[in-house]
Amino acid sequence: MSQNTKITISIAVILIFSAILHSSISKITDADSFYHIRHSWIYGTEGLFNSAFPWTQYSIIGKIGADIWYGFHMLILPLTLFGNLLAGIKIGAAAVTAGSLLLAFWAFRRLKVPLPLFWVFLLAFASADLLYRLTMMRPHPLSLALTLLIFSYLVTEKTKKSYLVIFLASAAFSWIHLALSWLPIAVLVVIAAAEWISTNRIIWQPYLLSFGGLLAGAILRPNPFGAIKIAYIQVVQLFIEKLGSDLPLRFGKELSPFVFENFVDQLVPITVLIFVAAVIALGAIKNRVVWASFALTILFFLLSFTAARRANDIFIGFAVVFLALVFSEHSAARKKLPPLLTLAIVIVMIIMPIKNVYRFSTYQVNAIDPLRFQLVGEWLQKNSQPGEIVFNIHWDRFGELFFWNHQNYYINGMDPIFEYAYGPSYYWKTHFFAIDAAGNGYTCPQIRCTLPETVDNAKVIKKDFKASYLVVEKLRSPNIYNYFSKSPAFKKAFETERDVVFKVL
Repeated sequence: MSQNTKITISIAVILIFSAILHSSISKITDADSFYHIRHSWIYGTEGLFNSAFPWTQYSIIGKIGADIWYGFHMLILPLTLFGNLLAGIKIGAAAVTAGSLLLAFWAFRRLKVPLPLFWVFLLAFASADLLYRLTMMRPHPLSLALTLLIFSYLVTEKTKKSYLVIFLASAAFSWIHLALSWLPIAVLVVIAAAEWISTNRIIWQPYLLSFGGLLAGAILRPNPFGAIKIAYIQVVQLFIEKLGSDLPLRFGKELSPFVFENFVDQLVPITVLIFVAAVIALGAIKNRVVWASFALTILFFLLSFTAARRANDIFIGFAVVFLALVFSEHSAARKKLPPLLTLAIVIVMIIMPIKNVYRFSTYQVNAIDPLRFQLVGEWLQKNSQPGEIVFNIHWDRFGELFFWNHQNYYINGMDPIFEYAYGPSYYWKTHFFAIDAAGNGYTCPQIRCTLPETVDNAKVIKKDFKASYLVVEKLRSPNIYNYFSKSPAFKKAFETERDVVFKVL
């Protein structure tokens, strides 16, 4: 069978797998998808270079008016042209899955490891978290795949064509996902260190091209310096606030570290394989590329448990690259593994996908009903004035509300750090609503308050946030719901089984 035939069959298998995977999912696996598709639609209707974003009024994003996901929004823009944005999310999610796996396949082929398609599927099934993230219409899976592709070109033979790929892949990375641009930089540093240790010199051209590509992708957007500032806030300021203080800042679950339970649930099989591969490599392999991938594996494993569970995706990516490279080197040496060790590896390879597919299925329970806020959003759009502010208590509901009603503005969205960067007092006032601690009629403009320092809920919502409406989820905020139901400063304007819209009087 020719190489072209093998590539064609592999591409077909990846596309079919992506279609089957998404046909098994009836809901939306990521709330950010609602925001991304609507923001892309905004570009299509209001201009590709209009980066102003007034929909988050009390957020640094709204204040600066820049987009750190600009390239991703351009990529999914065609999905907004057919009128059905929900269908656009589902098609886009399948496209992200397929595109990410195809980029990974490209990376494994570039590394010239045997059975590249096998390693692609090992990557997909090595962790339930990563498999679930692959189903999301967001830039993160593409960022992982582009990182592996950049790595594969930096550590293999250099030609004019490879230099071009390094530059373009790096530019695509920062254009799509600016805030994560530190990731390829970390990869560059590790590879350069491995090169220096093994050869006592560094060939700088590919590293400079990659860095130049990252810079180009960062600049190729409206208001690039504003976007860079927002990326700094999302990464550096959030990291400082998380680790450098005891402030109870709220953020998404994926930004909290893994715990030992997560290791037992997902990572025991892949860790066993890494350990076996490391033992083999220690005895026989001196290839600096193998050890660079191992160093990156360990780095992101540690970050998964100390910084954010999202680093697990990168850990899995480089772990599979390490395994593939060790297998390739070992096979090239024509060595055979002991039968018992071979049996152990086979058992682990069987257990791993079964365990992670089961865990993946449990995650789908928490997937999002795409129509969850349709009635609320459509009522607001019909009964409010354009530009009126809706007080969304929970930052993570912004995407869904914005999706169904882009006529109104909201107080915050995306990550809570953006509201905190806009003004800490605004963040804390919202914080006590979000944790359902303002049901006594008062909130607090700082981390803790004495009674004289508290401020009246009605004053905060009407005067500080200038909101005309308030959206309350009954089960999520029962104390808040009870308070506003009785307060003369608010009136129930619309109610569903789960939600209430209050009019600010």
